[in-house]
Amino acid sequence: MSKPVNLYLIYKNVKQRVERSSGVKYEYALQAHACAKVLLDNPTLSQVKKFRVAENKWLKLAGTTSKSIADQFEDAIRSKNYVVQKPILNTIDSGWNPKFGCIYAMTSPDLQGLVKIGATAGEIWELPKRVESYKYRYSLSEVNIALSIYVRYPAEKEREIGRYLDSKRVVGVGKSNEWYKISIYNAKKVINKFCSG
Repeated sequence: MSKPVNLYLIYKNVKQRVERSSGVKYEYALQAHACAKVLLDNPTLSQVKKFRVAENKWLKLAGTTSKSIADQFEDAIRSKNYVVQKPILNTIDSGWNPKFGCIYAMTSPDLQGLVKIGATAGEIWELPKRVESYKYRYSLSEVNIALSIYVRYPAEKEREIGRYLDSKRVVGVGKSNEWYKISIYNAKKVINKFCSG
């Protein structure tokens, strides 16, 4: 059998379109990018169809020299020989550091005794949608936001929390390094310790 196609590498081409676009083309690139992110979490032909609709708007402005990324997604998914291998961000060494965002704690009855502590540059009201996407990423029946705090420099706070809880880190849950073997009570105490004031 041939080597599986990594859908994440196809997705990176969508990200590059956003970076290279401007004006109305940028808006269409953003719409296609949002669809591609959902597709990564739920790689189905129906999600490809939604991405294709958004991408076609961008392609009309870009001209005939640009190739359809939707075709690449569709070919890979139809072949059933694909993976989604996202790079694991090292929360300690990553340079990502937005000025404002949220620190959150997430739990699931499917992962008893584990708490996911993460950071996002989004607003608190956007968090439920983001957390809901983790049901697909981690194949969970249910997810719950146990705590969310709007803070300055959320990635910096997340790295501090990660260093503090490193001995409790559980690696390999859905290719994430943000899960910890800790009670929700203690997770909240740690988050409040680093995020208060």
